[in-house]
Amino acid sequence: MNFGELKEQIATRLNRFDLLTAVPPSTIPIIPAMVSDRILFFQRSLYSPSQTTDYSIVCIPGLNQYPLNVYPALVNVQSITNIRLLLNNIWIQLRWEPFYSQFLEVDVINPPLQTLPSRWHVRGQMLRIFAAPNQPYPLELTCSAAPPEPATDIDSNWWTLSAATLLIEACCAEICRTTLNDDARSTQHEYAAQRENRSLQDYTRRLRGPLRMRPYR
Repeated sequence: MNFGELKEQIATRLNRFDLLTAVPPSTIPIIPAMVSDRILFFQRSLYSPSQTTDYSIVCIPGLNQYPLNVYPALVNVQSITNIRLLLNNIWIQLRWEPFYSQFLEVDVINPPLQTLPSRWHVRGQMLRIFAAPNQPYPLELTCSAAPPEPATDIDSNWWTLSAATLLIEACCAEICRTTLNDDARSTQHEYAAQRENRSLQDYTRRLRGPLRMRPYR
């Protein structure tokens, strides 16, 4: 199912194909707007495809801070779990520093020391590494990132495949409640959406295996 077909499925469930296009005086079609709204809402959850590996960042010599939101692939990143650095065709594990205060205790020289980085910390949308790199080392980031909304109606991704039922039921529930004023149908669709959401979350937990806690350092 592609993105356009998913919207048509919502119109079919509601028997309201007129909601696929804007109804005057509004200039915004209700179903496409609701799909975008529900994707934004569910992006706050971490589902099975959320785990991703990214190679966007290549260290700049002398620079020890990298804003994640300037890299398109990292805009929707919700957490970073691991970072490795490529040195002479060998991936070197960087140590995660959990507390920013401890990070600052070792990063005290200005201008910063330039050598092979060994630690990292994320504060807000800023990735900071220590020490400042002395060469343009590529970084491998293991992240949890929300799947993006399909760009066009012919596109397909996790939202239109694995999460199609969740989106359809959630959109129908909201449209019935806010546009059609049909609380009974809204409740039915909401129940179906919650059931599908639980199923996707359970599947994600099974894929990730048992919870592992990092030791205090």
